[in-house]
Amino acid sequence: MPRVLLVLTSAHPVLYPSGLKTGVFWSEAVDPYDVFTAAGWKVDVASETGTAAVDEHSVEPDMLVYSHSADSWNDKSHPMHAILSGQGLKAGSELKAADYDAVFFSAGHGALYDYPSAKHVAGIAVQLYEAGKYVAAICHGTVVFAATLDSAGSSIAKGKRITGFTRKGESLVGLSGKIAADGVRDCEAVAADIGAVWVEPADPWADYTVQDGRILTGVNPASGTTLAKQLLEAARA
Repeated sequence: MPRVLLVLTSAHPVLYPSGLKTGVFWSEAVDPYDVFTAAGWKVDVASETGTAAVDEHSVEPDMLVYSHSADSWNDKSHPMHAILSGQGLKAGSELKAADYDAVFFSAGHGALYDYPSAKHVAGIAVQLYEAGKYVAAICHGTVVFAATLDSAGSSIAKGKRITGFTRKGESLVGLSGKIAADGVRDCEAVAADIGAVWVEPADPWADYTVQDGRILTGVNPASGTTLAKQLLEAARA
């Protein structure tokens, strides 16, 4: 049975003006999880530290509109609830790249705070990529490419076309200032830092994905299911 590693952010700081905390954006984790399990793939879920918590804004009613995310949130027997409570969630230091056929980095704004220094899960991605396998990242998850450095010190996404949550999107959700104040890099800044080619849709809420070789990226929560399906198709080819 093929096996995919689904990575979650460990970060859970207060982000939103309302005082809600960021973390794992529910649909960006659960929708890919459901795609993979429905296809018969074994899914291991991990974060850098072995801890994770949901982005509190992502489970408000107006955010539970992607794929079947409302159903899975309301179904407390869904495995993702147990995983986010720590049951079966692996730490990056426990992982072995040889166990996996692909890796998918889910997101939430929390990813901005820990993915760029998440050396263990990023190291797994590098090993998989160098073994000819596929690496996918959704939305803010694309900042992980700041940490996926090869032996020459270059990101595996250098020179690749990638997308992620856009600056227009950050402005529309009112978080550009908070991100700048916290001193974290947004997706477009990371793309420039690593020498990737940044691309984005005209509409920041569009279902939009990019594949360049064995690097696959998506722009936002609406793209999560599409990106997961594309990863499956690529890995099967």
